[in-house]
Amino acid sequence: MTVRWDTIANVATTMMCVVVIYAVSDRLIFSKSIKTGATGYRIGQQLTGSMAELPVDNSRVTAIVVVTSSCRYCSESTSFYRELLALESQARPGDFKTVFVGFMGSEDAEAFVTKNDLQGSSVAPTPKELRVHIDATPTLLLVDEDKRIVGSWVGKLTEDDEKDVVSTVNAVLKYR
Repeated sequence: MTVRWDTIANVATTMMCVVVIYAVSDRLIFSKSIKTGATGYRIGQQLTGSMAELPVDNSRVTAIVVVTSSCRYCSESTSFYRELLALESQARPGDFKTVFVGFMGSEDAEAFVTKNDLQGSSVAPTPKELRVHIDATPTLLLVDEDKRIVGSWVGKLTEDDEKDVVSTVNAVLKYR
């Protein structure tokens, strides 16, 4: 049995197409479907159970960022997290803060903050019921002092989403 060169070329072309389709799907389709997913929390819903134990009641609005140290999208979002920390440092005391929570536990959040050099970050213990409401990382929740959700995003944020987060924070601070 002889192998024809055109057969080898066809197999190689098919394999290359599969690789390209996978790469495009991973970058454009899968990441967007994760981003648009729901967190299990709706705007206006109040945190309950162990989630209510998160340190949100000593600031007018708190960004709760749920991360894992091995999450690619979490690491790709660190420049925005630095922007949130800068916003926190510019806000009046008690107005805004950012808290990192590890999806896999407190040590996971500590490892993420250390690995990505997010200085000045607050890390909170991971609530027991976190996995019931949040099933993907990164997840960002904006919570007011009454422990009500004022914003919720899942996945790596687009530039428009990042602007939306900042404008939501500013709106809460302005109208409270």
